[in-house]
Amino acid sequence: MRPLEVLILLALLFSLLGHLIPRRRRPRWLSRLSALAAILVVIHLVSEGYRWQMVPAYVLAALLVPGMVLSETEAARPPSSALSLTRRILRILGVVVGLTALASAALLTSVLPVFTLPEPTGPYAVGTQYYLWTDTRRPDEHTSAPDDFREISVQIWYPAEPSGHEKPIPYMRRDAARAFIGSSENIPPFLFEHLALVRTHAYLDADAAQADAPFPVITYSNSGTMSVHMTLFEELASHGYIVVCIGHPYWNTFVYGSSGEAIPFDEKDEQYLDWWAEADSSIVIDTKAQVTVATTTADQERAFVKLNDLMPLAVADLRTWGDDIGFVLDQLDAINQNDGALAGALDLQRVGVMGFSKGGAAAGQFCVTDIRCSAGINLTGFMYADIVDLDLQVPFLFMDEEEHWCPDCYPNNLFFNRALSDAYQMKIRGARHASFGDLSLYGRLFHLVSDEPDIDPQHMILVQNAYSLAFFDKHLKGMPSALLDGPSADFPEVVFISHHGTP
Repeated sequence: MRPLEVLILLALLFSLLGHLIPRRRRPRWLSRLSALAAILVVIHLVSEGYRWQMVPAYVLAALLVPGMVLSETEAARPPSSALSLTRRILRILGVVVGLTALASAALLTSVLPVFTLPEPTGPYAVGTQYYLWTDTRRPDEHTSAPDDFREISVQIWYPAEPSGHEKPIPYMRRDAARAFIGSSENIPPFLFEHLALVRTHAYLDADAAQADAPFPVITYSNSGTMSVHMTLFEELASHGYIVVCIGHPYWNTFVYGSSGEAIPFDEKDEQYLDWWAEADSSIVIDTKAQVTVATTTADQERAFVKLNDLMPLAVADLRTWGDDIGFVLDQLDAINQNDGALAGALDLQRVGVMGFSKGGAAAGQFCVTDIRCSAGINLTGFMYADIVDLDLQVPFLFMDEEEHWCPDCYPNNLFFNRALSDAYQMKIRGARHASFGDLSLYGRLFHLVSDEPDIDPQHMILVQNAYSLAFFDKHLKGMPSALLDGPSADFPEVVFISHHGTP
């Protein structure tokens, strides 16, 4: 809970409890706490912002103020006989109802917190920009209009020199927060509106930082929400990287327009449903299980070959994602040569490619099919498509969760073992799929509908950021990193192995 929210709830709590004390023995200051609570609500609405989780407290404060006025009026009258039994019962019931409303507000603000993003640790401030690009070389095959082309949404984080007049952007604008849960009819769209109240450390359209050399570029892909790894984006940008988050069509619950507005995606799209029907078929699920539990490279390779044959839609789509990444790099080259804020700031000879979940598979796909990839990271993505037949020839880090049902399994072990360049594989004990990115900060309600992690959210973010930064520092900037030399005493929950090779 935010500071003013705590004060409001405490003022209301003591004000309610004060009604259990007989009026003649009740301290005057206790009777006036409801007025203080009402004043705090006004200040809170102006400075911290309204959120629906506090509505029970807002209503309670509004109801208690007239009660305070009535109590003050009665106090000015001569003492009368004791309250009747009926009035005493009604007063107690009123206090119970008030305490219930107060508990509801406290619970809702706790399970759906307005969280704080960790402060970036690098020497640079962070800027951000939005783009929406159309690839006129590739028709959109999933619409009926012949003149529709594939549109790619991008948000960029970069080292910046703010003028001092900019304000940090919200974690999500309110329209994005309402689109966050997608088109589900079972979840109210306002459920995560409080994400619009979370402040970031990124300044919209700030000037790029001046440096002796352009900054390495890192692309990021994800199949859920574009903003879900913002702590990592800010951390990398603060250390001198330009991070490009790609919104791939038909997979993100929303993407951003060129002005940062949310463009929702209808999850009832026919092609999207066909992809999920393929992925949810029993034979695909069984084959993925075979991949996961395979104990030899040969067994895992056979299972992966079979999986590719069973998922033609998924394989074709992952190749399209790889093409999306290539198109974005083409657009970045154009930005680098124009006269905008990022002109000359991007080093496209040093390109890192990373992603979460399906985006991690896309990172592998791009790094085996496009020579522009200098290094890649897969954040707990199940890989498939062309990497089954083509070996990695650039440094690559596989960052895995710990599955409840198979805690010592490594689904991407085949690609790690066959990698011809430096390869790293790590498993984070206690982490689940939803532990990655900022999802672990979203609160208890989010984890009730996902796999409950056994690792502290803040520490999980520290692990992701530290290893991702160390990897890119080494393989894009040539900086040595002891963290990549072997298991670390600072991160005992990380099982870490590596091998080195020469393409």
